Amino acid sequence: MIYSSLLFIYGFFPAALLLYSVTPRLHREKTMLVLSIIFCCSFGLFTAGILTLSILLNYVAGRITERFSSGAAGKAVLCLIILADIAVMFLFRADDLPGKTGELFLSIAYPLGISFFTLSAVGYQLDVFRGRCSAEHDIIRFSLYLIMFPKLIMGPLVSYGNYLRISGRRNFSIGSIGGGLAVFVRGLVKKLIGADLLYMLYSAVRSTDTGELSALSAWLGAAAYLLCVYFELSGFSDMGTGLGRCFGYSFPAAFRHPVLSSRITKFLSRWHMQVLHWFRRYILEEIFPYTPHRWLKALVTAAVCGMAGFLYTFTPNGMVCGLIIGAAAAAEQLPAVRRLPRASGAAYTFIIILFSGVILSGDTITGSLSYMLAMLGSNHSLADSLSLYLLGSYVLILIIGFFVSSELMRRSLQRVRRSRLYYIALAAEPVITLAFLALCTAMMSYSGSSAMLMFKL
Repeated sequence: MIYSSLLFIYGFFPAALLLYSVTPRLHREKTMLVLSIIFCCSFGLFTAGILTLSILLNYVAGRITERFSSGAAGKAVLCLIILADIAVMFLFRADDLPGKTGELFLSIAYPLGISFFTLSAVGYQLDVFRGRCSAEHDIIRFSLYLIMFPKLIMGPLVSYGNYLRISGRRNFSIGSIGGGLAVFVRGLVKKLIGADLLYMLYSAVRSTDTGELSALSAWLGAAAYLLCVYFELSGFSDMGTGLGRCFGYSFPAAFRHPVLSSRITKFLSRWHMQVLHWFRRYILEEIFPYTPHRWLKALVTAAVCGMAGFLYTFTPNGMVCGLIIGAAAAAEQLPAVRRLPRASGAAYTFIIILFSGVILSGDTITGSLSYMLAMLGSNHSLADSLSLYLLGSYVLILIIGFFVSSELMRRSLQRVRRSRLYYIALAAEPVITLAFLALCTAMMSYSGSSAMLMFKL
């Protein structure tokens, strides 16, 4: 059961909201935990059992680490629990590795959000060890931090200290439900109308042999993949953020119109912000004090970005994609690159992100390189009947996609907020939200859901 399914939207979610609303305020965390456990059980009892065991181990390990943080015992427990958390992630994501070694486990269950579960658990252990937060004594609150269903699938990934602040300020009301539903439907639209339609274009290009692709078809496929990844990930993130708001939790947004950024560093500051912040907080900031040289910091930055890229696909392609983006971000610290005009920066950033996406999408590095050569015209065909047909069929969705995913959309919204149109849009928001929900329902009516197409984080 995922957010973009009729069972969740018209079954689980309304029932959960009703049960939560009739629960006394003091017991709502317990209700939310029960609902989250039920949600986890939808992936299978095996999954629920493994996650429950992992929660208990992390709870106990955090208490031990805090008590013996200055001694060898605390460090040993910290290392062991981190290795155990990573092992759980590899257990469920092993099918992403070459050879499909995890096929046995995936035939039982695949818990969407296992990567976010793991990063949250590891971050908590490191925060306790460093004294950034105290070990949690309330097992219910700690369990909810790891498996709360509004943030389980795609985050947002917040530190335990931030989670406690958000939880302490939660405000459940009719207004929070209305605002949360608007954000949820926005994410649903991104997934069903944005990602799913663009995936059709990407699939049409990928179904053609690379050696027969025209340059235009290859560029259309690469652009479709980049936008499809953005709309799918940001769509699920918005759905999670909206669900959290419905229950009174004000989680931060995970994406901020990153496509067409003027610099790679700006792109990274707007793409999956909490995930990249996690790598910066728990890895880069721990290593940088021991890397006095600028070139060494650049290597570390590229390596950490490679780790983040690997998290998306669990393949060498994902790691290489991250390494390229990390190296480009490090290169932007050079004076010559920093002096580049904004337009030039936007151009090279787009090219790097687009070609990195080609690597990320490929099954092998050589296959991705062959696709890149097709983009550069190695097949001696700039355009053909297929590419012209695809361009005519999808040009509008591509234009809208680039507009919505870039700063152009943000600036347009800012101008609307300063005009009288804002009050008209605000008044019409409930009607627009219901209209889009009806449209998405009609689109899901055939299969009953819209599965994740790109990644199962």
